[in-house]
Amino acid sequence: MDSFIQQQPFQGYERAEMEMNQEIQQVLRGEMMEQSPFYQGFLVHLGSEHVKALGNPVRLAFIENLILLRNQGKLLKVLSCVQGIDPETDLMMMSHSGKNLMNSAFGNDYYKWTMSIVFQMIRVIHGTKMVKFLVDFRTQRVMDMIVQSPELQKKIRNALSSLASRLHDKETLCSVPNAKVNAHFQKCSLPDTMADPNIRDCTVDLSQIDPHSKPVISFYIGTDHTSKRVPIIEICGPQEWTTWLETSVLQVLFEIIRRQDNRSQGISEVKALFESLFRTHLSMIKTDSTAESLKTAILMIGRRTQSPVFVLM
Repeated sequence: MDSFIQQQPFQGYERAEMEMNQEIQQVLRGEMMEQSPFYQGFLVHLGSEHVKALGNPVRLAFIENLILLRNQGKLLKVLSCVQGIDPETDLMMMSHSGKNLMNSAFGNDYYKWTMSIVFQMIRVIHGTKMVKFLVDFRTQRVMDMIVQSPELQKKIRNALSSLASRLHDKETLCSVPNAKVNAHFQKCSLPDTMADPNIRDCTVDLSQIDPHSKPVISFYIGTDHTSKRVPIIEICGPQEWTTWLETSVLQVLFEIIRRQDNRSQGISEVKALFESLFRTHLSMIKTDSTAESLKTAILMIGRRTQSPVFVLM
């Protein structure tokens, strides 16, 4: 039995869950449903979309998959973690049983975990390297949106500052199913949280940053080489710490901008999630569904998601 559970860890988890007292399980589900208007709204949307999809076999198959997840209680587990949108940051709030789910591992992926070993080796061999990441805004429309909206700038600043409260949960990091990565986090030193909460409003000189301090983030409206006003976001600090912020900053920006776009078009959060899941469904049916391709999809999940819900999904 032990060797079976080691080879099939999720099987062992499901078996343990099935053996939970049925009454306790029903109470937990009842409380979770009451606490999650987002989940209730999603079910209503799912019902209405089911009728609309009757003439579309692909869309109907997708909806039936969601209904199966709902009936198994798995959809409830994920969507009941949504505690609404923070008005100060425009970021989705995710918690379960009173615990904030947004730790430093949440927004990152296997690539970052393995690369952290490389950065640690560089530090041991060559000493601490100070680096600066610069966000590349590739779309003029998005840059103009940020420059022209002081309200959006404030939300971005607040959201970037909120990264400072994402704890480095060492227990989570050490549970990565890879012997090298696991051993690395057992002995590596990390700051207690991801970043300095004080967001700078100008560029930062790397030589002025203490190599032992947390990474600092800058956000301001500057000018490009043509003197055009553009948003500038920089992440500065020791390489082995700063790299943890790279993906998280991009995710935060994308989530805020996507939500702003949806509002301007009158698209609800529930509808946006539903349509995004459907596009994911279309992508997944194009894969060969082999263990290796699915493994790749899972390990890159944090790098290619537009919402924390998708990481849980």
